[in-house]
Amino acid sequence: MAVDDYVFNETNPFARQLLKYADIINVDFLNTTKDMREKIEMLVNQLKIMTVAEKVETRESYEEAKSKGYDYFQGYFFAKPVLCLHMMSRPIFNPIKR
Repeated sequence: MAVDDYVFNETNPFARQLLKYADIINVDFLNTTKDMREKIEMLVNQLKIMTVAEKVETRESYEEAKSKGYDYFQGYFFAKPVLCLHMMSRPIFNPIKR
Protein backbone atom coordinates (compact mmCIF):
# COMPACT_ATOMS: atom_id res chain seq x y z
CA MET A 1 0.00 0.00 0.00
CA ALA A 2 1.25 3.49 -0.79
CA VAL A 3 0.52 6.35 1.62
CA ASP A 4 0.42 9.78 -0.01
CA ASP A 5 1.39 13.02 1.76
CA TYR A 6 2.15 11.26 5.03
CA VAL A 7 2.76 13.52 8.02
CA PHE A 8 3.73 11.94 11.32
CA ASN A 9 1.58 13.39 14.08
CA GLU A 10 2.76 12.21 17.49
CA THR A 11 -0.63 12.97 19.06
CA ASN A 12 -2.45 10.71 16.61
CA PRO A 13 -2.26 7.11 17.88
CA PHE A 14 -2.96 5.77 14.39
CA ALA A 15 -0.07 7.58 12.67
CA ARG A 16 2.44 4.91 13.66
CA GLN A 17 0.00 2.00 13.18
CA LEU A 18 -0.70 3.06 9.60
CA LEU A 19 2.94 2.50 8.75
CA LYS A 20 2.63 -1.22 9.54
CA TYR A 21 0.58 -1.60 6.35
CA ALA A 22 2.59 0.72 4.12
CA ASP A 23 4.99 -0.42 1.40
CA ILE A 24 5.72 3.10 0.16
CA ILE A 25 5.42 6.52 1.82
CA ASN A 26 5.18 9.68 -0.30
CA VAL A 27 6.68 12.71 1.42
CA ASP A 28 5.71 16.16 0.13
CA PHE A 29 8.86 18.29 0.22
CA LEU A 30 6.97 21.57 -0.25
CA ASN A 31 4.51 21.09 2.58
CA THR A 32 6.73 19.52 5.23
CA THR A 33 9.52 21.02 7.29
CA LYS A 34 12.94 19.45 7.61
CA ASP A 35 12.04 18.41 11.19
CA MET A 36 8.82 16.75 10.01
CA ARG A 37 10.69 14.85 7.30
CA GLU A 38 13.37 13.70 9.75
CA LYS A 39 10.72 12.11 11.99
CA ILE A 40 9.20 10.32 9.01
CA GLU A 41 12.62 9.21 7.74
CA MET A 42 13.53 7.76 11.12
CA LEU A 43 10.31 5.71 11.23
CA VAL A 44 10.43 4.44 7.66
CA ASN A 45 14.08 3.45 8.00
CA GLN A 46 13.26 1.37 11.08
CA LEU A 47 10.37 -0.31 9.27
CA LYS A 48 12.20 -0.63 5.93
CA ILE A 49 9.50 1.22 3.99
CA MET A 50 10.33 2.65 0.57
CA THR A 51 10.07 6.42 0.16
CA VAL A 52 9.13 8.85 -2.60
CA ALA A 53 10.27 12.47 -2.36
CA GLU A 54 7.42 14.44 -3.93
CA LYS A 55 7.43 18.03 -5.17
CA VAL A 56 11.20 18.19 -5.48
CA GLU A 57 11.66 21.54 -7.19
CA THR A 58 15.31 22.43 -6.60
CA ARG A 59 18.70 20.74 -6.73
CA GLU A 60 18.99 21.42 -3.00
CA SER A 61 15.79 19.44 -2.28
CA TYR A 62 16.94 16.63 -4.55
CA GLU A 63 20.36 16.45 -2.86
CA GLU A 64 18.70 16.42 0.57
CA ALA A 65 16.34 13.61 -0.40
CA LYS A 66 19.12 11.63 -2.04
CA SER A 67 21.39 11.99 1.01
CA LYS A 68 18.54 10.87 3.29
CA GLY A 69 18.08 7.67 1.29
CA TYR A 70 14.82 8.30 -0.54
CA ASP A 71 14.14 5.60 -3.12
CA TYR A 72 12.23 7.63 -5.72
CA PHE A 73 11.93 11.29 -6.65
CA GLN A 74 9.40 13.39 -8.52
CA GLY A 75 8.92 17.07 -9.11
CA TYR A 76 9.56 20.09 -11.30
CA PHE A 77 13.31 19.80 -10.75
CA PHE A 78 13.27 16.81 -13.12
CA ALA A 79 10.65 17.97 -15.63
CA LYS A 80 7.83 20.45 -15.90
CA PRO A 81 4.48 19.48 -17.43
CA VAL A 82 4.41 19.69 -21.22
CA LEU A 83 1.35 20.44 -23.31
CA CYS A 84 0.95 17.87 -26.05
CA LEU A 85 -0.03 19.71 -29.22
CA HIS A 86 -1.76 16.69 -30.74
CA MET A 87 -4.13 16.67 -27.76
CA MET A 88 -5.21 20.24 -28.53
CA SER A 89 -6.57 19.26 -31.93
CA ARG A 90 -8.69 16.42 -30.55
CA PRO A 91 -12.28 17.06 -29.49
CA ILE A 92 -12.88 17.08 -25.77
CA PHE A 93 -14.74 14.00 -24.60
CA ASN A 94 -18.04 14.96 -23.01
CA PRO A 95 -20.12 11.97 -21.86
CA ILE A 96 -23.11 14.15 -20.96
CA LYS A 97 -25.54 14.51 -23.85
CA ARG A 98 -28.02 17.35 -23.63
